[in-house]
Amino acid sequence: MDQAIGTFLTLFTPDADVYYHFQNFYIGENKVWSGETYSFLPFGFSGVTVSREGDNVEAQTAFPNNELSRTWATTAVSDAWFLRARTIKVDATGEPLTLISRYVGQITSASWDETALILKTNSVLDAVQPNIPNRRLNRNLVGSIPVTDAIQL
Repeated sequence: MDQAIGTFLTLFTPDADVYYHFQNFYIGENKVWSGETYSFLPFGFSGVTVSREGDNVEAQTAFPNNELSRTWATTAVSDAWFLRARTIKVDATGEPLTLISRYVGQITSASWDETALILKTNSVLDAVQPNIPNRRLNRNLVGSIPVTDAIQL
């Protein structure tokens, strides 16, 4: 059976009043998943290793560098938006979707060149480290946080 990997991506403001939903698998189509409609946008999501202590490595999401992306990406960086990525497995028929992993991070910086605009995020567990602006952690974002002597809130 043929299988492929895709990502459902949600970008949202800290006060959760603005949401952008994108997916990178169903080319030229919108896809409804978990009650939300995700528009097609070619992007790549990479660089995530999550552990109980956080990985202190920025995840990267690369978008095409065009006027549309630059408009919201500039605001996303300056206002420290959040990014939620859900990686899925799809079989040849396109259904059912199987969730492989989830990632939530805060946008901390960006870079760009002629063709790509890259948003860099740190995971919510990395937010206890000093490099995350505002250190916004809440149950809605992360669920129950494992409390150990290695994590101090």
